Amino acid sequence: MNQHESNNEVEFSIVDGGPLDRGLNRAGFNKPGPKFLGLRLAALAVICWLPLLILSAKAGLMLGDAVQIPFLHDFAVHTRLLLAMPLLVAAEMVIAPRLGVVIRHFFTSGLIIEKDQSEFRQTIADAVRWKESYVAELVILTIVIVLNISHFGVVSSSDLNSWHEIRGGEGMELTPAGWWYYCVSAPIFQLLLYRWLWRFIIWSNLLRRIATLDLELFPTHPDHAGGLSFLGLGQAKFAVIILATSSVMAASIANRVLYAGESLVSFKFMMAMIVVMNVVIFLGPLMVFTPKLAAVKRKGLLEYDVLATAYVRAFDQKWLRGDNEQNEPLLGTGDIQSLADLSTSVENIRDMKTFPFDLGIVKGLVVASALPFLPLVATIMPLKELLKEIMSILL
Repeated sequence: MNQHESNNEVEFSIVDGGPLDRGLNRAGFNKPGPKFLGLRLAALAVICWLPLLILSAKAGLMLGDAVQIPFLHDFAVHTRLLLAMPLLVAAEMVIAPRLGVVIRHFFTSGLIIEKDQSEFRQTIADAVRWKESYVAELVILTIVIVLNISHFGVVSSSDLNSWHEIRGGEGMELTPAGWWYYCVSAPIFQLLLYRWLWRFIIWSNLLRRIATLDLELFPTHPDHAGGLSFLGLGQAKFAVIILATSSVMAASIANRVLYAGESLVSFKFMMAMIVVMNVVIFLGPLMVFTPKLAAVKRKGLLEYDVLATAYVRAFDQKWLRGDNEQNEPLLGTGDIQSLADLSTSVENIRDMKTFPFDLGIVKGLVVASALPFLPLVATIMPLKELLKEIMSILL
């Protein structure tokens, strides 16, 4: 953690750190910038996807009728390795800078009062320590190994012959491409995915601890969230992760419909739940600020009610009861404008949200979650009706 004591700021990144990142840094694969991002994505494609293509082609399983799911027709694997995996890597360049701005804004906006600044710094330091934990990455690696080890024998979750599993004399057996997939490709994808899960847990806990501090919030703040609406803008960047995971789920459903003969209609509840759960999971951490915002709103309404009552009483006494000793003219007086401004302040408090995000953030996450399912839904619903339903939700 780099701290700038002169301007009282704290720099924070949700990525960078840990044994894997340090190894990539030494190998020169983790440099910032679009050029090096492209190199990382190309390297992943060469390691994870290209060998599957070559091994499937050598075994005669790339195309044709030799198996029910040839390699080039497997929507799930291409989506996982050529879409979701690049999104998980590119997400570091999208999410990390925004979350860094969020943490820095707590200082620049004055939300962290002086007595809590040391505790805030300690909270950031703890988050950095968890992010760089060897134990955490070891646990993630262990989970990945356990999840894939069941495929290193005669075990299968499907009876369909495919480019990676074919029925043999002793049941479903892995092909050479299947061995590469479960030994290399799938573990790398899962490692990227679970690292993001760990980062999200760290970020969520960081927000929870910040919410316990005595933040300087204002009920009349024009953002209608006490000054915390910037948190929603940071959380919205997790739409990249949502898009990646939803794409994987949509492709898996497509495989089951096309090759296992399952009905797409039977998945409608699951697809709806995926969209809802994505929004709940990724906006849920911001709800830790709800009790504090609700308290600020209640206190603001009471305090401004007292202020408004006192002002209206004085205004009434001066302009309606004849208590205008200096015979100040009504035309051009600032009293009326002040009354209007006070009324606006009270309305701002009444409109204040008790959660630090707006409907636009929710819609953005819904779009990211639902977008991968639209091609599937379009097969059973006319495109015109589908677009009409989408617009009715977003507008």
